[in-house]
Amino acid sequence: MFKDITHAALSVVFPNRCPFCDGIVGAREYYCPECAASLRYIESGTVEPPHGLSELYACCEYSGAARNAVHRLKNGSYGYTAEAFGVMMTEVVGENLRGYDILVPVPSSFESILRRGYAPAEYIAREISRRSGVRVVEAISASDEKEEQKRFRAAERIVNARRSFVLSGGKAVRGKKILLIDDICTTGATLSSCAELLRNAGAAEVGGAVFAKTVGSA
Repeated sequence: MFKDITHAALSVVFPNRCPFCDGIVGAREYYCPECAASLRYIESGTVEPPHGLSELYACCEYSGAARNAVHRLKNGSYGYTAEAFGVMMTEVVGENLRGYDILVPVPSSFESILRRGYAPAEYIAREISRRSGVRVVEAISASDEKEEQKRFRAAERIVNARRSFVLSGGKAVRGKKILLIDDICTTGATLSSCAELLRNAGAAEVGGAVFAKTVGSA
């Protein structure tokens, strides 16, 4: 695959790093085999979806090395972490990606993009798109009121999520089967709010895919 060849070529100048331990890995690798083996994988690749989603794919539980990688993704300019997540999520969703018309990333706020230099979910979505051929549509934008969910308790996250997003590409989603993309699902409030916007705009169906899922949450 062209993407993997490019990945290997760039490693000559910018060594590839593992998103889980930040150690240098091989030219054609995206993560350490040892770190990957330590993840608590979700055996079926799917979990109970939040309200409003038809299904939710997830690679692993949000714990240990997976938690460290998500924190690295959110708290610094570690684009290679998003790249690795995209590779793993593509593998988990697999052939089911063919059933989706478009990928819609959960948006980041303008402030967080300035801080990190990228929008994590968009980066992940574009990696999945390169590998699957399913196009990315940025149909949802962050509102001026968006605040990070980690600042709120579970019950408050629903309210915060509903005021955090606005539809920005209604025509592009009408009649489409959509796969929402994000790095993590905890309470499910963010995915549910985004799915509601898409359904109200006429989406035929909305599923979701994340790298990690907090086990026991809806």
